[in-house]
Amino acid sequence: MSSDCDVLPLMLAAGKINYTDALKSLADPWILFGFLAQGVFASRFIVQWFASERRGESYVPVVFWYLSLLGTTLLAIYAIHRVDPVFILGQTLNIAIYVRNLMLIYRPRVVKTAPAPVADEDERLPVVAPDRADSRIMRLPRDEA
Repeated sequence: MSSDCDVLPLMLAAGKINYTDALKSLADPWILFGFLAQGVFASRFIVQWFASERRGESYVPVVFWYLSLLGTTLLAIYAIHRVDPVFILGQTLNIAIYVRNLMLIYRPRVVKTAPAPVADEDERLPVVAPDRADSRIMRLPRDEA
């Protein structure tokens, strides 16, 4: 039985693997664009990992969703260029999900507060006649007209 080390030179010699063509493809701007798109998309996990480590718990920062949106949009553009329907469908559906997550993050929050209690008739403060008022209340002289 032969090892991979023995088969690789044979495949290379037989033209099954052509490294020069692979290296030439890296000069294609669309291939570089695809790698850039994949790099942006993958960077979101690094950002999320660092944010979680900093907090000491699992945490998804808002920038994660922006990197997701940017990366998947770039990958969708690359998929459209390649005319790959599976890749196009997967990336365009992701765009909707990431936009929705950002909408949920930035939607106005409704703060639910308890209504102010309304005093019942029995709970209202008694009205004190002026002559029976507490002597600690400062009284101003009345205008005498």
